[in-house]
Amino acid sequence: MARQFDFGSEVVHEINYQRYNHLAPWVQRRMDAIRLKAYGLLHKQIAEILEISENTLRDYFELYEQGGIEKLKEINYYQPEGN
Repeated sequence: MARQFDFGSEVVHEINYQRYNHLAPWVQRRMDAIRLKAYGLLHKQIAEILEISENTLRDYFELYEQGGIEKLKEINYYQPEGN
């Protein structure tokens, strides 16, 4: 079942801003996915346009559900523990 979100005009404006102005390309892609969802595209269409898997797209939506735009902007680098 597809997730349903309620995107107000202020949220869409912020998503569009972050899509083109955030420094990290993967954050821009996350914003693009949410932006396309806001415009009503199907998950399959969004995944094809962005050339990502539907599982990755679901991960983006889960992040958005957990904390909105701020959660999408989080960057968690993998840092292996040293010996």
